[in-house]
Amino acid sequence: MKLAVDLLPRIICLAMGLFVVGAVLASGDAMAAHHTMPDANDFVMAGELPGSPQGAIRFIRHAIAVAERRRGPSDPSIAGLLEQLGSLYEASGLNDEAELTYLKALAITESAFGVKGPAIIPIVDSLGSFYDGLGRHQEAEAQFKRSISVSEANLPSELGSLVKGLENLALHYDRQGKCSEAAPLFERALEIGSTAPEVSNIRLGGVAHRLALCLLAQGRMADAEVYFKRGIDAFEKSDDPDSTSIASLLRDLAIFYVGESRYQQAEEAARRSLAHFEANNGDQRGVFETLNTLSAIYDRQGRYNQEEPLLARALEIARQSFNPSDPSLAWANFKLGLVHKAQGHKREAIVFFNRALEAGNSAQWPDSKWMGMATNQAAIAYAESGQAGDAERLFIAAIRLGEESLRPYPPFFTTALYNLGVLYAQEGRFGEAEPLLTRSLEVQLSQYGPNHPAVEGARKALSRLQSIRQTMKQGSPVKDQSSGLKVEGDR
Repeated sequence: MKLAVDLLPRIICLAMGLFVVGAVLASGDAMAAHHTMPDANDFVMAGELPGSPQGAIRFIRHAIAVAERRRGPSDPSIAGLLEQLGSLYEASGLNDEAELTYLKALAITESAFGVKGPAIIPIVDSLGSFYDGLGRHQEAEAQFKRSISVSEANLPSELGSLVKGLENLALHYDRQGKCSEAAPLFERALEIGSTAPEVSNIRLGGVAHRLALCLLAQGRMADAEVYFKRGIDAFEKSDDPDSTSIASLLRDLAIFYVGESRYQQAEEAARRSLAHFEANNGDQRGVFETLNTLSAIYDRQGRYNQEEPLLARALEIARQSFNPSDPSLAWANFKLGLVHKAQGHKREAIVFFNRALEAGNSAQWPDSKWMGMATNQAAIAYAESGQAGDAERLFIAAIRLGEESLRPYPPFFTTALYNLGVLYAQEGRFGEAEPLLTRSLEVQLSQYGPNHPAVEGARKALSRLQSIRQTMKQGSPVKDQSSGLKVEGDR
């Protein structure tokens, strides 16, 4: 169970409450409980405030020690404190301490209520999530399955716990890419949850959303759309709608429609998503990402005049709201460069590509392929503007980034090889051009096969270049040395 920062005050209050109640019950004297409470000065002296994780850990450990002295180390009331202490250890990265504490809480609860008692369910869930976060998949799976089993043994009172257990196990499989195992669990959680009053519509909406994404990964498009819509319906029925959750679902639905080339429905979903994110004050990340989704819908349709202001707004959000090292700033500049390039605004495209490269050099990019794409596009813009020196420099940089990328090679790599070869051919540097065109062809053949259109284009370009070189060797004049060789976009 991951500890959210805003839960810390609640954990501290719970610890204080359990401590006071335990002390009062044990001693029969409220004053005794009062006098055993740690003084605030104790935390200050240790450099720990009660509102800090360290202060909370110290406080709960003190409460546990007092309760153990007064009620015995196996009293079931101590298990709740131990679980909360385990959560704090986990959040602080003290994994060994967290595991031992969770297991101790579980052992006490099992001893008091039995191995099938419903009281063990939240501890088992916490232990499963803890193992899942550490990548200990077999242990996590065993705990989640146990939670489901205990919940089933205590129906109908534990329907809500059963839904949570099914969802936890489904998410566990989903994170490992096992959608075929996750989907039936999500479906079962959704069907059971729909009949259980204690399961909120917000939870049902979240399960439907995850199920839709899982089905999408399996290529079950029609089924995915059904559950996207079911998730929206559940969120909208909630007494306290979670605008961020429904906004994220609507954005994913818009992306789904883009993949289906259903642009009108994609635009409608994206605009609804944007409205929900805007209504959720402060969620600038959600607004930024949805503006990018909406811009992509317009881009697919060539509606660049409508796309450009959306990206300009996204860029302004990135400048004002995100850390300078956030890759979003570089990405927004890159996208604006592409839009200007598509409209023939070469000078503006170069400006935005260069800003993207500048931002990207200081950003925490996930890997070199993003910088490679931006570098290659900037090189193409320079080449198309007749600035061969800058184009050559950037094509070489893009090739280097392509070499550093994970295999298979990204598309920009073969494009940069091809275009640098063309650039050299246009300058009459045929000896340098041929090995570049040859390698571009070889990589594309190995990755795409002989019948891919890009392979055919690369083959023709290499053949043309070789023909030119052969003609020159024979001493014959070549009317147009660069005929048929032009810089191209991503291949």
